[in-house]
Amino acid sequence: QREYEDTIGGVGELFKVEIDKNTGHNDDQSVAITNPEKKYYTRIDQLKIPCKPKTKYTLRAYVKGLNLEHSKKCGGARIFVGAQGDVNAPVTLMGPGPSRTKMKAVDPWSFDWTKFETTFNSKNNTELGLTIYLHFTKGTIWIDDVELIEAK
Repeated sequence: QREYEDTIGGVGELFKVEIDKNTGHNDDQSVAITNPEKKYYTRIDQLKIPCKPKTKYTLRAYVKGLNLEHSKKCGGARIFVGAQGDVNAPVTLMGPGPSRTKMKAVDPWSFDWTKFETTFNSKNNTELGLTIYLHFTKGTIWIDDVELIEAK
């Protein structure tokens, strides 16, 4: 697990990526992402995570959502893993949203802490990037206990 605090930043006053010291899955804090409109992305990146090429890894995270409203393009929270967190060419992606899970979503949509997990191959990469973002969705998500570990 890595610290995210050094990469946190938002765009404008209404878009927020911050440490919430009052809400957490297993403790009292998590990363909160707030997006005021459905037409934008608000994100946090963790880049240059060393990995072994052609190796299976497991990505696991807990996510909580409050008053999420999706655009017609789908929306939801997304976690992308790829070379330097490239959202255009991910090795894998996951997260809550009507287009990615079997969770039924209505607007506004709220849910308590939910575990999301996927296993993938690192392909030829020696470094990966992790991008967590709120995708074409208004509302707030909290992300906690993010792990990227070699699969057993």
